[in-house]
Amino acid sequence: MGRLSLWEQIIDFATSSSGPWCVGGDFNIISNANERLGGSLPNTKSMDEFNSMISLNDLQDIGFFGSAFTWSRGNLWQQLDRILFNNDWIADFHMTHVQHLSRTASDHAPLLLTINANKFLAPSGFKFQNMWLNDDGFLNVIQENWHALTYPDNNLYGMDKLWHKIGRLKQVLGWWNKHVFKNLFINIKEAKNVVLELENKVVFYPVSVNISDLNNAKIKLSNLHDQEEIYWRQKSTTKFLVEGDRNTRFSMLYPIRKKLEVIFLKF
Repeated sequence: MGRLSLWEQIIDFATSSSGPWCVGGDFNIISNANERLGGSLPNTKSMDEFNSMISLNDLQDIGFFGSAFTWSRGNLWQQLDRILFNNDWIADFHMTHVQHLSRTASDHAPLLLTINANKFLAPSGFKFQNMWLNDDGFLNVIQENWHALTYPDNNLYGMDKLWHKIGRLKQVLGWWNKHVFKNLFINIKEAKNVVLELENKVVFYPVSVNISDLNNAKIKLSNLHDQEEIYWRQKSTTKFLVEGDRNTRFSMLYPIRKKLEVIFLKF
């Protein structure tokens, strides 16, 4: 079934139905460019048609818990699966939650719909890592997602818009930290192995290209150690740090009581 045919069926159902209802599954389309990572540029015409269908039927995407993307193949990640709710559903079942589960045999993530849960499914904790600031791609992730249009037709204002952007950014940063930034200590271990291999290579083949590769590998390892220092500084909540041997990074930590700080954001 083509997308336009599916949109028409949803419109027909919406106009002939009353009361709470929802529609969900693999729509095979994203609603905005922020729901896609990798690959070529998305088809804006198809996105506009999808968003028009959503707006025409007064449907809403209430958000989700879990991974930001529900489908992947190779280096392409997209949120193709979702559940949309009409206003009556949201009014009657305000404790509805959607969760993106882990992919197993399929390249699509299952969607878990929870209705009127007795216990509120709170979002997972999120902690900003200062070491992210040392990554070259971090600011691009922030800028691209902060300036992306709000769902579905950029008609949010004030605190609603701010809340939406912060929630969306939290999901994207969580995914970026896991799949792009990855585990810092694993990265350090791998970088050390690369340096060791290149050092042995330079010993036997001291040509310029090998020496250049070794220097670049050492720079990368040094940057990772800088991130490690930032990580431990933040985790230990210390203000003063005296560096020891480069392998351990720290010889003494001076714990102090942190002062409360207030940061003002202009929106």
